[in-house]
Amino acid sequence: FNLQDNDYLSSTKSLPLSGTLPFGASIFNEINSLRLQFTTDETLSQSGFWIRLHGYYQCNKDEYSLGSKCLKIFYEQQSWHHAQEKCLSIGSRLIYINDIVEEKKLAYFLSTNQQQTSFWISDKKNKNNVRSWWPWRSAFEDGKCILRTQDGWFTRSCQELQAFICERDI
Repeated sequence: FNLQDNDYLSSTKSLPLSGTLPFGASIFNEINSLRLQFTTDETLSQSGFWIRLHGYYQCNKDEYSLGSKCLKIFYEQQSWHHAQEKCLSIGSRLIYINDIVEEKKLAYFLSTNQQQTSFWISDKKNKNNVRSWWPWRSAFEDGKCILRTQDGWFTRSCQELQAFICERDI
């Protein structure tokens, strides 16, 4: 049995079946359950399949799993500071992207989100209390905060009202 281009893995849309999901891909749904449908045009001499689960994380029903984090999306528009306060009040924090892997996963997630295309995200203060949001940009102007859209990262007035994403570690 050889995998071909017309063999696919599906939950809500066709994903190529190559033995694993593509790099950075996750399957998000609203009920934290997953139904996989395997389809092939190949005549199989044996039935069944083999699947390896590398990790299992439990997020609440109103959260999405992203690696080792649970994300909660708030579509109500808030200033950056009010968004951060809201996240802290529920035991989480405004999402911070630690590395390129998390960035790719978030980009994939945003590309599948039909309700909202831009969200406040967090910056990080280093040991010198300098705010930074990407290695090549050591700081940004006062009064500006980070907005993640489907097109990338942008700075906007922290007072602007936007949706936001809270994260908590699992």
